Order: sequence, then C-alpha cells, then structure tokens
Amino acid sequence: MQQLTHRFVSNEQLTSFIDRHRLRNERGMVQVASGVNEEQIAPILKRLRRLLPEFSIIGSSTCGEIVQGQCYSNSVALQFCLFNKGTEVVVTPLDEMTTQEGELNLSLLSGASPKVAIIYVNAFSVNPDKVIEHLSAANPGCCVAGGVAADNGQFQSAYTIAGDRILKAGSVCAFLYGENLHFSVDSYQGWRPIGKTFTVTKAAGNHVYELDRKPILTVYQEYIGEHIAEQFPRNVIEFPLMIRRRECFVLRAPIGYTHCQSGIKYAGTVKEGDKVSFSFADVSAILASTPEFEPQPNVCTLTFACAARRSFLRGRMSEEVERVAAKTSAIGGFFYGEFSTIEGKTELLNLSTTVLQLSEEPLKRSCKKTTQQSLPNSTQALANLASKASLEHEELLFSLQQHQRALSKSSIISVTNSMGVITYVNKKFEQVSGYGANELIGNTHSVIRHPKMKDRVFQQLWRTITAKKRWQGLLRNRRKDGSSYYVKTVIYPITDASGEIKEFVSIRNDVTDIVTARKAIQKHNIDTLTQLPNRAKLSRDLERTPVDCVAILDVKNFKVLNDYWGVNHGDFIIKAIAERLRSCCMNDSLKVYHINGAAFALRPLKPISTEAFRSQVLRIKDALELSDIVIDEHHHAINFSIGIGASSKRALAYAESAAIEAKNEHFITSIIIKTEDAQANNFYFWLEEVRLALQEERVLPYFQEVAAVAENPLPNKYEALARIQLRNGEVVSPGVFLNYLKKTRYYPQLTRLMVGFAVRQSILSRCPISVNLASQDILNRKTVNYITDALQGNPEAKIIFEMTETESIKDFNAMNRFIHHIRSFGAKVAIDDFGSGYSNFVYLVEMKPDYIKIDGSIIKSICTNKNSLHVARSIVDLARGLNIKTIAEFVCDKETLVTLTEIGIDYAQGYFIAEPKAEITR
Repeated sequence: MQQLTHRFVSNEQLTSFIDRHRLRNERGMVQVASGVNEEQIAPILKRLRRLLPEFSIIGSSTCGEIVQGQCYSNSVALQFCLFNKGTEVVVTPLDEMTTQEGELNLSLLSGASPKVAIIYVNAFSVNPDKVIEHLSAANPGCCVAGGVAADNGQFQSAYTIAGDRILKAGSVCAFLYGENLHFSVDSYQGWRPIGKTFTVTKAAGNHVYELDRKPILTVYQEYIGEHIAEQFPRNVIEFPLMIRRRECFVLRAPIGYTHCQSGIKYAGTVKEGDKVSFSFADVSAILASTPEFEPQPNVCTLTFACAARRSFLRGRMSEEVERVAAKTSAIGGFFYGEFSTIEGKTELLNLSTTVLQLSEEPLKRSCKKTTQQSLPNSTQALANLASKASLEHEELLFSLQQHQRALSKSSIISVTNSMGVITYVNKKFEQVSGYGANELIGNTHSVIRHPKMKDRVFQQLWRTITAKKRWQGLLRNRRKDGSSYYVKTVIYPITDASGEIKEFVSIRNDVTDIVTARKAIQKHNIDTLTQLPNRAKLSRDLERTPVDCVAILDVKNFKVLNDYWGVNHGDFIIKAIAERLRSCCMNDSLKVYHINGAAFALRPLKPISTEAFRSQVLRIKDALELSDIVIDEHHHAINFSIGIGASSKRALAYAESAAIEAKNEHFITSIIIKTEDAQANNFYFWLEEVRLALQEERVLPYFQEVAAVAENPLPNKYEALARIQLRNGEVVSPGVFLNYLKKTRYYPQLTRLMVGFAVRQSILSRCPISVNLASQDILNRKTVNYITDALQGNPEAKIIFEMTETESIKDFNAMNRFIHHIRSFGAKVAIDDFGSGYSNFVYLVEMKPDYIKIDGSIIKSICTNKNSLHVARSIVDLARGLNIKTIAEFVCDKETLVTLTEIGIDYAQGYFIAEPKAEITR
C-alpha cells in the first residue's frame, strides 16, 4: 500500500500531480476533505473520476482540513491510497443499502465481510448514532472510523461524497476487504471528570432536559455559572458532559438549546439512565495525551478531528496535528464528531482526535508519548463549578481557594466574615478600586458603595446571602478617586460543617465598558426630537416579540407645510403629533415610534389579528384628524396616509411599502394592508427555478422564424427565445418569470447565455439570428464585454440585437456608443414593440435602427380596427422613407398576413408563420 497526499490549488497542478506519480493506471481509493462549497468541489470530483477510473472516491465537507501536519481552512485535501496486494474497496451511499425496515443489508456487497469501514454522515439529515448502530449490527466485526460532515461552522447544511456524486443527505461508506489488509484506530481526548456524577433522568435522542430530575439549564447555571446564557454554547465548550460507556468515556459537546428552550442539544445521543459528569481539560493536558506518530513505510494514515476540539485548542491545535500527521504525511479534516471503534464497540465521539492507519503489511506501533508536562489552568466557569461543589462537599473549599489565584488576573475577588467585614481582597480589587488592601481589610464594602445605588438593592442582597443562597447582580461602585465603575457580582455564602455561615466569597468582573456601550446603544434607540423610540428600536423589538403587525402613519403634504412655515415650525408640529399619539395609544396596548420626518409607527404589544389592529389604527387616525394642531395661533389640519404590514418576518418592510402606496394614491380615509401573499411566494419560487436551471444547464434556446412576406427577395431570419425546463420536466417561456428575474443577478447571466446561443446557431444555420437586449443589459459592463468577445471571435455570425423596453432608456449617449460599437462587428439593430409607447419616434432618430418591430397589440387588431390599420400603415411608410425594414409580430392568421402584405410590410412573425422550435430546419 502506498500513500500520496495533495492539497488542491488548481486543475493543472492536480493533473500534473497525477501524471507525475503515474496514477492513471493504478487502482485504489481517494479520500477528500473539502472545505469548499458544492459548486467548487463538483468539477474537482469529475476530474478525479475521469483521470482515475480505477480509484474509488469518498469524503465529505469539513470545518477545516489537515495536510501533512498543517491546518487549513476553505481548502481541499486529497489522499491517494494505492493498493498493491489485493485490497478491494466499495464506496456506496448507505441509503442505497437500507431495507424498508431501516436495516443495512451488507449482502448487497460482493465478497467477504469488510474489515474496515470509513464512514461520513450528514447529521443535518440523519442521526449519526442510528447509522453506527445499524452498521455495527450488520457487521459487528468491522472496524469503523470516520466523521460527521461539517460546513465551516455555519451549522446549516453539509454534504458527503461518493465518486463524483455530491450527496446533501444521508451517509456514505467505504468498505475495505482483503486478506493482507491490516489496520489500527486510536482516539485521543485529554478531558477528565470534575464534580459530582449525575443521572440523566429526561432525554430524547441528543436532547437532554433533566439531570437528577432537575432542569438541565438550572444545573448548568448552578455548576457552571449564570453567564452560560451569554454566547452559549461557546462559553462552555471546555466543560462537555462525560458519559461512562463500558470501559471508556465518551464526551458530548453542547451545540445549542432545544427548540423549546428548556433543554440542551448535544453532538450525539445521550440516553436516559446514563451516568454523566462535567469534564474539564486544559490545553497542555490535551496535547500531552496525544502521542507523536513516527513514519512507517507502506502505511496510509487518516486523521479525523473534532471542530469543537480545534475551537478549544485554537492556535495550539496545529501542535497536535503536527504530532499526528506531519511525519506520517496524513490528511484529514475537522468534523462535527468522529467515529472510532474502541474495545470492539463503535462510538460517536466529540472533542477528540481519531487516527486510522491502513497497510497491506503487519502494522507496528509507531508513536511515542510526549514528555511535555501539562500546566494548571482555570477559568471563571471552573471556579463557579468548584464553588457549587464546595457547598455539597466540604473538602472542595480548599480547592476553590486555590483556584482564586488563577482567577485573580481577570476577576475581582474578596472574602468577608459572616458580618460582612472584609478579610481578603486580591490585587485586581486594589487595581480597579484604587484602594489598598490595608484600607479595605477591616472595613465593609460600603467604602466602595456608590451613593446612587438604592438601599433596597443591598437589603435584598443581604437577605439572600444570609438565607444561605447565592446572590448575583450588577453593582455600581465608586473608586477612591470618585469615578464610577460597574461590576457583575456573584456572592456565595460559605458554611461550616454544622451549616452555619462562616464567610462570604464575592467574585466580580469589571463590566464598565459593556454598561457604557449599552447606554450608548439605548441613546441611539431614542429619537431626539420626539423622545420616542426610533426605527432601529422598532426593528429590534419586532425581532424579539411574536407580533406580526406594524402600522406606518405618515402626515400628508408635510413637505409643503414644512417648506412654507419653516423647519422649526414643522418640528413643533411633529412633537405635537407625538404627544397626541402617546395619549391615544396609552389604553390600546400599542407602542409608538418616530420613524423619520413626519412618519410614525404603531406596534401592538401582544399578538392581535390584522383586522382588529386595522380597527385600532383607524380609530387613532380619526382621533388625530378630529382637531387641528395649533402652533403660535396657526391652525393646521393634519391628515395621514396609513400602511399596515402583516408578516412574521417582514412586517415593517410591508408597512413602509403600503404607506408609500397609500401616499401616492392619495388615500384619505382608507388603509392599505400588505401581507405575505402569493406574489412573494412566486418571486422566490421562480428565482430558485431559474437559479437551478442556470446551474444545471436547463436553459433552452428556441428559435422562431421571421419570414419575408409576399415576393420580397429578403432572406428569412430567426429570433432566439429563452425557455427553461423546470425540475418536473415542463418547459416554460420567460413570460412567467422574467419580471421577477430582472432585479436579480441571474438576469444578466440569462442574457449572456442567450447571446452565446444566438451566435452559435447563426454560424451553424448560416442565417441571421436576433436576440433581445434590455437597456439594463447595455449598461452592464460584463454583458457588453461578453457581446464584444462573441462578435469579435465569430465574425461569420449574423446577429440582430432587438432593443426592448426602449422607454426606460435614460442615457442615449451610452445607447448610441453601444450601437456604434456592435455595428463595427457587422451586427444590426432592431427596435422591439414599436408603437406601444409615447416617444418611440425619438428612438428612430437617436438609434437609426435597421429594423422596426411593430408592437403585437397593433398587429392583432389590424383586421378589425381601422385605427390599428392606419397606425401600422403609417409606421410602414415612415420606415420605408428612412430605409428601415419592418417586422410584424403576433401574426396569427392568413387574413392578418394578407393585410400586412397589402400595406408593404417586409417581414412577418407569429404562430401562423411558424411556432418556436428547439432546432432550425431549413
């Protein structure tokens, strides 16, 4: 067996690597650790499949990659295992081997039972523990190693790899066989249990709700500290649960709250009845537990490390990776959990590193323990944990006092006797307060009390701690120089063996910067003119409450009033409206905001139906408009335009849109309401369909003949028309999706694709092809450059650009430059939908087109409406005088074609002439 590793940089380097090592005629297995998205990895897999047909390919997305002892991110690591002595490998998605009952059927594999299974599981779609359970039941003697696919810490979606297939759900597995196949798998953790052992009393899957019949969140708060709610689960990553499983310990890292917010989700199953404890590790101890692997010939080494382990070790993760992978030339990745067979039982691990070694010769132990000694380390959470344990186990009090030394650098610590007299302060206390220890010891904390702190705060504090309960809160203190500072404080009563309070331990953190920042934020949330909450505050309130209705009240014609009476006068009016709104909403459970200018917002404080909210707002509007606002004896009648938005996520956006519409439509007594209707759903549906069609090459060019009429000796032409094939196979025209598309980045992609189709078809069929361009295409530099390259590189192509939506053209200079530019390559220009607007005749002068396409609304009624006939004849006569060819579209019957021939039209297009087709047949 031979191992080769490669970090992907480019297709050229990959091909060169394969050729340099003469891999095209070899057989084996390719392991892929991918830190890139599906679109980026797909062509790499296809290239590997094409260049190495005798290799099986397996892998997954990761949260970091390992190549020869180095850690990378957003990269692709490749390992090539070459088999020399009959080893066989089968890579397959496990879903394809699963029976209807959910069991794995390994009899679908040919040959003997596999010795090794390398597995990658997408935990966003399946339970990893269930997969391992089924795999072990199907083949109990198989050694298993692998990882849970990751997505660079986004926790949204991941993928696995089987061959050149990218699977967004399920699991993939590489089964290895062979009489000469040898293997070893080792896992390293470095955590140790700390504190009491709990019994899991309520759990479901990877959700845990109770330990020792106590809510798990309460247990975390009591043992780890109240601060766990801040940045959970990052702030407790170094305290995973440790479960005793037979002869080994398994870690479970918390990954978030359950949906009901009453439990904690872990990166793996926790069962009711499991015995668990908190665990703790310091970086040095973890690194000391990982041996250094020595090189061995003819051995392939794979590394599966946990992303949470990397997060905990941070920069020092590279030290562990170097020990494991540097000398062995291993590759690997960081995953959301690892699989390892320990004592004959396969487990899902967290916060560990697993090393798998494969060989076709007997393996020797080639690693040595490090001699580095671990150093003691601690955090505030560890101190809280030890403090709580000291209330239950008297002997742990001394341990807490030792940990105070480690905490002194970051926390303010003091100890008082049972009467509150200070007996100890640390250096941090002296530094922050400005007092020396000799000034503090023997005094009470009143020496640093700020005079603005209420007496009731300290009365409640003293009642709590003398009742032998922990107290926590925010205190404002005063330094020796008179300045203020804020501390987040936790006070623990310490009792003796008889249960009497012996002393109080106080741990504080200086949070002055945070409090100052919060005050600044609060100041930014208030409108200075009206003292009402502003738009930013409204946005935050909507995110935090289950209310999905908002109303915008905008004073009509306020700009006129402001311009006439002056800004100061206008400000008095706005303040008067704000006061009236406060008064009107006081009894209606509504909160008032000043959005901007003369616009105000109303938000219900509790869920309410849209109709009931509308009635409330209408009553308030009537009350406001009932009487004038008087400023300096000048009476002002105030009327409002009102828009209501009803949406669980975009209520404010809908309300503002509705208010603008109401103002533009000059509504006086009615209210416009906008909701999440089918139009929004249609937008996202078609956006996704077009995106996938572009990505999966399901955009189809159709061509409709534009025929010369009567005996005109003119060559026929064709118009290129876009179609997309939906995921269900249906082919649709752009009329259903183009309006949604024009405001997205996919529209210019579609335009460039159709230009490319037109150029290729013109060369193939040797006839002119027209393609539509809108004004926004002409202003898109990338599109113009693409057109230039297409025309310049294909001089034999005969292309006509039909200018659509000409009424939206604002910059005729840019239009003329574009037309002059494309004509230099032999392209021609047509004006589409001529006659549908009010200023088309200006375009004849500005654009000097080669063709005019008369709008279909005129052509369809030419035989029944004399005005349409006169307009069409006038356009034809005008065009003939300017030496411009005319095209009639929407020709749907013979009578229309005869009439058009009589008035001298040059070309006709429509379903009577020819339907759009996928191919041109001449």
